[in-house]
Amino acid sequence: MKKQLAIIGACCSRDLFNSKFVCDWKESFDLIYYSFQTSFISLTSEPIPYSRKLLSFEGKNYSTWYKNILLRELNKSYYNDLLSLQPDNLLIDFYSDVVNGCWQIEGKSFMTYRLKDQKNNAAFYEISDKREIKPLTHYEEYMVWWKKSINKFIDFMDEYLPLTNIVVNVPYFNDQILYSNGKIEKYKEDNVQRYNEIYHEMVDYFCMRGEQEFEYWI
Repeated sequence: MKKQLAIIGACCSRDLFNSKFVCDWKESFDLIYYSFQTSFISLTSEPIPYSRKLLSFEGKNYSTWYKNILLRELNKSYYNDLLSLQPDNLLIDFYSDVVNGCWQIEGKSFMTYRLKDQKNNAAFYEISDKREIKPLTHYEEYMVWWKKSINKFIDFMDEYLPLTNIVVNVPYFNDQILYSNGKIEKYKEDNVQRYNEIYHEMVDYFCMRGEQEFEYWI
């Protein structure tokens, strides 16, 4: 019997279930939910009020895909989504927490920082009280918020979805690209080592805090 799978993470997790790379994955899994590059700080925070009149999705950047991403960030529907679907397995990664960071909204809620997706929407710019926090620039403050969010998330999973198996994907950041022809190209990325350090600190905390059944993919 196929397992029902939900993913909260980036392409490093989604592409494990991409037929271009793993041709037979559909024989074992049904992908029923994908939340793209969502910070756990945002996921566990309060809904953000917004004007529906200003919530426009005009232009090429606002396909249904991007519309759903922004609406989830504003409405915080993540818990309800998981409750309604009851996935057998939940694959997560912390890419967005490490790389993207968050907007802190009016001092009490958060949105994942993805300015290139948000900048053309008037509803986003109507939010005047927002500040950017990222682990590279606000490390201590960011980790306090992040650990609180992980505590909330694990408490939720323990109480409402105890039978869902959580799988933590542990990728490594790299400053090299390997092409299909075997060519290796180096590109400029100054923060690779620090990204890996923060990512593994997050994995260690999640492992220490968790009481459910966890698996780790490296």
